[in-house]
Amino acid sequence: MGPTEAEYARRLIDKITTYFRYEGYAVNAQTVDKSKTETSTGTDIVFSIGTKLWGIQAKRPNNKKYSLDLKQHNNIKNNTWIDYAFPEELHGSELNNILHRTHFSRGKFTFKKQVALLDIKDKESWSDVAEKIKSCKKGKIIESEEDIKKLSKELQDFIKTEGFFFYNVNIKEHNVMLYVTSIELLNVKRYPSIKEKIGYERRQLIEKEKKCPHCGRPI
Repeated sequence: MGPTEAEYARRLIDKITTYFRYEGYAVNAQTVDKSKTETSTGTDIVFSIGTKLWGIQAKRPNNKKYSLDLKQHNNIKNNTWIDYAFPEELHGSELNNILHRTHFSRGKFTFKKQVALLDIKDKESWSDVAEKIKSCKKGKIIESEEDIKKLSKELQDFIKTEGFFFYNVNIKEHNVMLYVTSIELLNVKRYPSIKEKIGYERRQLIEKEKKCPHCGRPI
């Protein structure tokens, strides 16, 4: 018997968060399996990566096929910041290479209750997905309370309950040192000047270097 769906999800979270932290991004990740957030959006794992919200719906392979749900499928297609994650059948040490053995998809394929990888016409590799997240072509940018208010109520409640914060602290690209805690950044009402000062300095630096204001990459 192979890994459970929860084990696949745990491994994906570990590898994705490790990857982006190594790249210098502030990262949060949390499973929302079988919650109101999953029901309303279609995602079962939520990430904050810098200023981006990204979600995945991880599926466990069974005899090289994956079970899908129509309502969930439609939710994923309607929420552009969510991707399916279809890991191949992996065992033992193969799980260490799960990112490069997982196929990601926006759900732009013909729905069937059971799909094989050949049925998924829009699948992408991890390297393509990671590059799109870093270059602001994938994920939803969250930079203000107004951006959060545009999300579903269930997702808003989740973000507040879990203490997710969206902030670009990509030290590798911006050479910015933060001497405040994530709790201070979360408490905008109490520390508004800190967030405004860091945000202003970051944007000034990016404008000078002609970089994207969301991810800091060269334009």
